Amino acid sequence: MLTTKFELHLPYRVVIYLRMSSDRQNPRSPDQQKDVIEELIRRMALPWQTVAVYRDDGISGRLTRKRPGYSRMMKDVKSKRIQADLILVDTFERLTRSDEGAAIRRSIQRMGLLVLTADSGFADPTTTAGRALSAFESIRASEDGRIKAHNVLRGKRDAVRQKQWPGGAAPIGFRLRSVYKQVNGLDEIDHRVPEPDPNTRWIVEEIFRLADELGYGTGRIAKALNNDPRIPDDLKPFHPATIGETLDNEMHIGEYIWGRNCTGLVDEVRKINPLPKEEWVHIVDFCEPIIDRDRWDRVQALRQARREKCPKRDDSKQQIVGLTAPGLALKYPLTGLVHCAHCKRRMTAQSSAPYQTVSGEERRYVNYGCSGIAGGLCHNRQRVPEDWLRETVIELMWKRLELDDCSPDQPAMVELIEIVRRELESYDAQQPDPSAALLAEKQGLEDAQRGWVQSLGNPSLSPIVRQSIESELERAIARCRQIDADLGSRVASQQQRQQALDPQEISQHLQQLAEMLKGSNASAMNLMLSHHIDSIWCDDAGHVTVRTCKLGALAGDLDLFIRDSTSSPVDTDATPARFLANPRRRARLDIKGAIDDDDVAAEANEFAVDTERFAGLGPEWFTEDHFEVPVTQSWAEANALAVAEFRLRSHASMEVTAKYFGKTPPTIRAALRYAKEKFGIDAFGKAISRLNLPNWPRSNAQAVREFMSQPNVTMKMAVAHFERTEPTIRKALEFAKSLQKPDDGEANERSDAA
Repeated sequence: MLTTKFELHLPYRVVIYLRMSSDRQNPRSPDQQKDVIEELIRRMALPWQTVAVYRDDGISGRLTRKRPGYSRMMKDVKSKRIQADLILVDTFERLTRSDEGAAIRRSIQRMGLLVLTADSGFADPTTTAGRALSAFESIRASEDGRIKAHNVLRGKRDAVRQKQWPGGAAPIGFRLRSVYKQVNGLDEIDHRVPEPDPNTRWIVEEIFRLADELGYGTGRIAKALNNDPRIPDDLKPFHPATIGETLDNEMHIGEYIWGRNCTGLVDEVRKINPLPKEEWVHIVDFCEPIIDRDRWDRVQALRQARREKCPKRDDSKQQIVGLTAPGLALKYPLTGLVHCAHCKRRMTAQSSAPYQTVSGEERRYVNYGCSGIAGGLCHNRQRVPEDWLRETVIELMWKRLELDDCSPDQPAMVELIEIVRRELESYDAQQPDPSAALLAEKQGLEDAQRGWVQSLGNPSLSPIVRQSIESELERAIARCRQIDADLGSRVASQQQRQQALDPQEISQHLQQLAEMLKGSNASAMNLMLSHHIDSIWCDDAGHVTVRTCKLGALAGDLDLFIRDSTSSPVDTDATPARFLANPRRRARLDIKGAIDDDDVAAEANEFAVDTERFAGLGPEWFTEDHFEVPVTQSWAEANALAVAEFRLRSHASMEVTAKYFGKTPPTIRAALRYAKEKFGIDAFGKAISRLNLPNWPRSNAQAVREFMSQPNVTMKMAVAHFERTEPTIRKALEFAKSLQKPDDGEANERSDAA
C-alpha cells in the first residue's frame, strides 16, 4: 500500500488561498484569513515559505470553475509554474462548499499537494485521524450551506406573508423603503417594503403601453427603449428576455407570488425546477400597483395568444426532479464558436420555417445570425449560411492538419513537433536547468551529514557543540528532502514535455478528429473542433475570420506554453456595437459515448466549454483565415433567363412551365419577373400562352357552320347537338364567318338581300 508521509516541521513551500462569499460581507475578511494563517505559522515556528497567495472576493464556494483566483492557482500548481507542497486555507469552507469537496481534495493530492486548514492547527491529513477530519470538513462545508439556505428560505417566506420585501433588488419601476425600529434607543432597519419609484415608474408604463396599444413584442419593445434618449444609459441595455419578465411580473398590479421555483447548482450550472401551486405564497395587496388591471389583462391575453401561436417543445415526458441530462446535445457542430465581430455575442443558428419541395422533400434554410438584433443591441444583420460555414471550416481543418494522413511521420506533424521542441528549448535557455546545482548541493549536504554523524559518535563532545551539530544535521536532512521534491517536480515536468512531443499521441488525437468530422454526431464534432478553433468572427460586411490554434492537438499540455501573456482576440475593422457582451461559459456537451474513456472525455469536455481555454498563449500560436460569405442566388434568380426563353419558345402556360422545371408556379413567376428586371425579357402574362390554349369555338367553327346551314335547324337544336352553351355556339359562327372568303361573303349578302 502506498503511503504519504507528512512532517510538520519540514521547510515546505506553501500557497495560501483566501475567499469570501459576498461583497456584502466584511471586505477585510480575506485579509483576516491571511493574518490568521501567517500568525499560526509564526506561533508554531514552522519553517514554511509562502510562494503565492490567491484570493476570490464575492464568489460562492459552491463554484469552482467560475472562481478566477482558484482556477489560476490550480493551473499554476498543475503546470509546476508555482513549485508548492501545501495549500493553506483558514477553514475548508474557504476552499469549497460543493458536494465534491472530498473529490477536490483528492485531485489536489494527486498533484502532489496537501490541503491544510488553520482552524485544525494544520492537522496532518494523511493519518487515520486526519482523513476522518478531512471527511468531516467536506461534509460540514456542504451541510453548512444547506442549513443556511433552509433558514434563509424560512425567513423569506415569513417576510412575504407580512408584506415585507424578501431580499434582492427591486424590479424596475420600484424602489425599497426602509422601515426602522428602535433598539436600545437607536434606530435600526427592521425591514423594507417596495413602493413605486417616480424615476423609473414611467418606463414600466411605457413598456405596457407599447405592448397594449401598438401590439409590440418583447424584441421591438427592447429596441424602442434602447433607442429612447429619455432613458439614462446606466439603465440600458434592455433585453427581450427581461422585457418579458417585466410584462409577466404581478408586482406591477400590486400582487406578489413567492416560491414558484426552487433553484440549485448541478455541476456548477444553476437549475430551476417548478414547484406545485399549493406551495406558492400569493399576496394580493402586497404593494401599490403601477399598471391598472384592464391593461394588464389585455397584455396577458396578447402574450398568451403569441405563446399558442409559437408553442414550445413537448414536455410531456417529465424527468425526475433534481436530475439533469448529461449535457447539451447540439444540432449544428459550430454552435458556440461563431461570434459577432461587432458586439462579441455568440451568433446562433436560426432556422426558417420548413417548406416542402415539388418532390415532397422537406427543407429549411439555416443561418447564423447575431442574437443582439432582436432588442436593438447590435446592427449586424449579416446572415451566414450554416451549411456553407460548416463545410468551409471542415475543409480548412482537413487541409491545415492534413487529416487524410494522420501518420506520425507526415510533414505537418513533424513540423509541429519541431516548432514545439524549439519553443520548449528556447524557454529552457531562459530558465537554466537547476538539476546539476541541486545535485551538487545535495552531494555536499550528504558529505557533511556523514561528517556530523561521525562527530556525534564522539562521547566527549560538549553539549553545546552536540546541539549545534544536531540542528545542522536536521536542517541538512530537511534540505535534502526538499531537493528531492524539486528534482521530482522537474522529472514530472520533463515527462509532460516528452508526452507533448510524442508523435503517437498527436497522431491519435488527429485520427480521432478525422473520425468525428466524418461522423454525424454534432456534439462530438463541436468538442473536437473546440480544441483547435479559438473563435469564428463574422461582421456585417460578410467577412468571416476563422482563428485556429496551432497547439490544438496538445490541448491537455497548453500549460507548458503559457508565458504570462494574454491571448488577444481577432483584430477586426468592424465598427463596434453600442452594447458589447461578455460571452458566458458554454454548457457541457453530451457526446453520447463518442470517446470511450470517461476520464478522457470529461477532461476534453472541460477544456472545450471553457471560453478562456487558450488564454495566456502568445499570438505566435494562432492563425487567422479569412473568407467571404457567398452571395447566394435563389433558384428563380439563377434560372430566370432559361425560364423566360423556354416560355417564349414554347408558349407554355405557367403550370406547364412549372412542371417542366420541377418547380411551383410562384417560383416560375418570380423567375420571369427577375428576367424582366435583369435582362429586359418580358415573358410574363397570359398573352404568350394564349395560342396554345384549347379553344372550342375556333376548333369547331366549320362543323357548327355546316350544322346551322341545314334547313329547319334552330339554335336550341345546335346547343343540344354540340352540348355547348348558346354564347359558345354564336362564337363559333362568328369565327367561321371571319374565315369566309370575301366572294363568299358578298354572295351571301346578295342572297340575304333577295
